[in-house]
Amino acid sequence: MSMSLLDIFAILLMTVGPLKATVVFAGAMYDVDTETRRAVARRTVLVAGGILLLFAFLGQPILNAFHVTLPALKLAGGLILLLFALELVASARVRNPAVGGKASPLTLAISPLAMPLVATPQGIVAVVAIAAAADGMGGVLAVALCIVVIMAIDYACLLNAERILARIGQSGLMVIARIAGLLLAAMAMQLAISAGYDLGLIERPDAGPG
Repeated sequence: MSMSLLDIFAILLMTVGPLKATVVFAGAMYDVDTETRRAVARRTVLVAGGILLLFAFLGQPILNAFHVTLPALKLAGGLILLLFALELVASARVRNPAVGGKASPLTLAISPLAMPLVATPQGIVAVVAIAAAADGMGGVLAVALCIVVIMAIDYACLLNAERILARIGQSGLMVIARIAGLLLAAMAMQLAISAGYDLGLIERPDAGPG
């Protein structure tokens, strides 16, 4: 694979990790019993994980079906990741989308928790781009493993959402979001540079003079 397992894990953790979903989950499940909380958290990660795994294994067929080249997807993915990163860096707080007060908790597990808060649009683009560039089925399985591990992290964070937010507070959440945004912006630029390598627009650092 063109990226290491750690690179893949870091990108996916910041795009499909628990940051925003944990905040929304804590607010939506404020007066809900423990068993329902667990059911909602479980459904959230199962649905989101299923969506992400689907795109991981069918990423290349999807590209082929729509006649999209990998460099084009890398550029598009880099742009989307950059916009998301700038939002994290520049926003005054991590905003909570409306969750619809009359919706049942299990309905909220599908939307907005599973999608778009866990299986985010930028996360789906990242999964497709990384899986499409993977070196054979072993590379795709590595991407799938990262998704499964991150879904487990998301599940743990959702179950402990109130305790986590009580410990770090809103200001702590802002700091974490901005650091993550800065790192993600750099990774977005790296994705665009990788597309430049693929297109021959940028000379690789290890390329010899002739």
